[in-house]
Amino acid sequence: MLCILCLYGNEPSKTRLIVSSILLYVTILTKIEIGVALSASIIFSWLAQKNTLKEKLRTTTIYFILPTFFAIGNYILIYFIKPEVYFSFLSSLNPVKADNKIIFSRAISGLRDLPYNLMSWGFSLAFYLIVVVVIKAASLISKKSIDRFGFKMLPIVIFVVLIFLLRILKWNLIYSLSQYNLLPLISLICLAHFIYHNYRVNIPTNNKNVLGIAVALFSFFSCMRIFFKVSVSHYGFYLIAAGFLCYYYFFFEIIPKTFDTNYEKKYYKYAFMFLMIFFTISNMQLYWKSYADRPTSIKTDKGDMKVLSYYNDYSELLTYLNKVLKPSDTLLVLPEGVILNYFTSKRNPIYYYHVLPHDLAYDKAEEIIIKEIDTKKVDYVIIVNRFATDYGSARFGIDYAKKYLNI
Repeated sequence: MLCILCLYGNEPSKTRLIVSSILLYVTILTKIEIGVALSASIIFSWLAQKNTLKEKLRTTTIYFILPTFFAIGNYILIYFIKPEVYFSFLSSLNPVKADNKIIFSRAISGLRDLPYNLMSWGFSLAFYLIVVVVIKAASLISKKSIDRFGFKMLPIVIFVVLIFLLRILKWNLIYSLSQYNLLPLISLICLAHFIYHNYRVNIPTNNKNVLGIAVALFSFFSCMRIFFKVSVSHYGFYLIAAGFLCYYYFFFEIIPKTFDTNYEKKYYKYAFMFLMIFFTISNMQLYWKSYADRPTSIKTDKGDMKVLSYYNDYSELLTYLNKVLKPSDTLLVLPEGVILNYFTSKRNPIYYYHVLPHDLAYDKAEEIIIKEIDTKKVDYVIIVNRFATDYGSARFGIDYAKKYLNI
């Protein structure tokens, strides 16, 4: 987002363009799918400006297209220098299906439970439509009560009743974690809004619209990985960051324009603000409950960690490992459990810190990892009960990665 915000202004200076270019380059190297989405959003929005085509092409090529190609070129270079990184990278981008089972990418995108998620979209759409209609009606009744009776306390009473109704609607129609599941649709609406206002005849380019195009596009692209199941949980913590801006702009700027008077607009904004407070409180309660339901505490030199009761064995395992492992020993945890390396302060000498089904999506990947285990002379290997059904296979060494038990 900082990469986009650096471009905001009537005439972005060369310094800001360079900073944005560097941030774009680093983003692609850090998270390529996010970086490419960011690059496409910036390039499209920059071309939407009403400068000359030559100037737009020059700026986008120097500051956005070239950094994108340089960053992607680094990934190509990795193939020749360290193939195991290359295979890991490709696997992470393209999790495969094993034995026709449901895989992780289908689950987080919402395709696994598509009918349910589409129904959730319908409930959310109905909820927000009802909210707007109810607030509109309440604002009209409130305004008429003042005009006709001059009774200024009545709008307050109506407002309190309205908030109570919104609270009931929220309980019955929409779950707190589903608050943002319409973000892809909202992002597209915001994108259309900013494009329309940017290209209206005889109106000079407003940089606010150009910035809005970039944010809306980036929001839409970011949500594609969780398209039918957008929430603040799991990947949503960072994928919907740009979407927050679209969400609040849509409900606090675009929707109020459908109201006739300033009184109705202010009434709507205050009412919707209270609704957002309800959502915030509900989310806080959910997260507080998730911590309250973790009665067990694992105490280590690095700090304490609250976990579910069935993680008691981990506490005993850490105690055992700290007794038997030497300071110079190396530790590999399969298929996944890097937290044991952290709590025991033992280094994992190989490149991979987990071996899950999607890490073995390519034929050479398994042989490369096994060869590295042999070459790096791992001192201790721990196999934990990490069922990987969310990636397409269940048991390590039985349903997938069968060669590892023969190392």
